[in-house]
Amino acid sequence: MTGCMGPRWRSGGEGLTLPELLIEAAIVLVIMAGIVGVVDAGHAASRAQPAAIDIQQRLRAVSESISADILGAGSGPMNGVFGKALGTVVPTVLPYRVGPRGDAPGTVRTDAITLITSGSPHVTGRLREAFVPANGIAQIESGPGCPVGDDACGLRAGGAVLLIDVLGQADLFRVDGVAGASLTLVARGAISGRPFPVGTAVVPVTVSVYYLRQGSGADGSQVMSGDGDRSDLPLVDHVTRLAFELFGDPQPPRLRSAGVAH
Repeated sequence: MTGCMGPRWRSGGEGLTLPELLIEAAIVLVIMAGIVGVVDAGHAASRAQPAAIDIQQRLRAVSESISADILGAGSGPMNGVFGKALGTVVPTVLPYRVGPRGDAPGTVRTDAITLITSGSPHVTGRLREAFVPANGIAQIESGPGCPVGDDACGLRAGGAVLLIDVLGQADLFRVDGVAGASLTLVARGAISGRPFPVGTAVVPVTVSVYYLRQGSGADGSQVMSGDGDRSDLPLVDHVTRLAFELFGDPQPPRLRSAGVAH
């Protein structure tokens, strides 16, 4: 009696049985799945690598920018008034955000810094009349280094100036308008409102503000940069921590604008 045998699928003279075909098909599927996994991982890596490189480049650029501004903070001799670098007369590295949208008076932060640099190493005007901030109009006279024939001593609308009296009291203002030797000044942040006497230095400055803006959206927390007035721009997204350490006097530096002893 002849035994029964299952069907055998052959191609030519050396075909494969159906079980063999199923086994080989399974092996091929496993191999293909592995190849697809490798390709997908490769695509993901190729997408992530440019983003990582971009973040590294942004971090490097931000670090260099902050370092350069820190090194330059307080530079610039105030010729004809104090004859000293700006940073020896008033604090120019501040642990908070200055400006109308800045931090409240008395704030001290480790994730924010304001850096003030003399706008020109040789230009300093002086008040030829007492200035009352509530009036907003300052009359100046040219000092050493001012452009010849320029009654406004090179100051232009939109710029920033520090008014510094002989006692070292200082307030930060924006130049809103220029008409000959008359400047329209608007306070950049909280000030005491006290008047400045004749002879007060009018120093053009550059203000740079860096701080961490907390966020949980698509961009996460961001390192922000601004001029302490009207513009704030994100520099780097998805930052976990930004910290500044100040060494020296345990009393945090502040512009001495409130008429209170520091």
